[in-house]
This record gives sequence, C-alpha cells and structure tokens, in this order.
Amino acid sequence: MEEQLNADRLKAYISEITFNNGEKLSIRDNDIVLFVGPNNAGKSQALNDIYAKCGSVREFMLGIGL
Repeated sequence: MEEQLNADRLKAYISEITFNNGEKLSIRDNDIVLFVGPNNAGKSQALNDIYAKCGSVREFMLGIGL
C-alpha cells in the first residue's frame, strides 16, 4: 500500500536571504538567525516578506496534494 504524504509532516528551511540592498546571507540547516536593528530598519518587513514566500510555497504544496 502506497503511503500518501501529509503536509503537516513536511519540513523546509531557508538556505539564503537576499536583502533589498543586495547583501546575501547564507543559512545552514539548524542555524538561528536574529534580526536586530533600530526602529524602521526593516526587521518586520523582512519577516513579512519571508512569511509571504513561505505561504506561496505552502499553497503550492497543498495545491498538488502534498
């Protein structure tokens, strides 16, 4: 019997972040990333952008039945 994949068990991680100024940050599995900076530096926007990208991947995976 073939087992179906369950979306609740899928795991992913971000391997690289490219910031608006062109700087890139490479991230390895299990790394911990902190966003620090003064008010209005873009911390919340960076997290919102990451969440938006993850949401589009999640919707794609659910759309194909994973």
